[in-house]
Amino acid sequence: MPSPRLIVGRVLAVEAAHGFVFVDLASDAPIGAVAEGTELIARTLDLHETGRLRASRYVRGRTLGTKIVSGQPSPGDEVVWLAP
Repeated sequence: MPSPRLIVGRVLAVEAAHGFVFVDLASDAPIGAVAEGTELIARTLDLHETGRLRASRYVRGRTLGTKIVSGQPSPGDEVVWLAP
């Protein structure tokens, strides 16, 4: 059975002082995952969750701006969306 978690991209940069994370979107990132307000999960490659993010309306090319909801994501972490 396929995972309901769809890969959105990878953490490109973390601006911890302001609580922002910039995500490098995968070429096949699901459209629903980048809608403003969507909750995303940051995790290590061994699937350990590092943070929860909320998508903002900031999208420039393949970069999505998100707000940190919880945790401490790091550059290189995988970002996934739990599809409804």
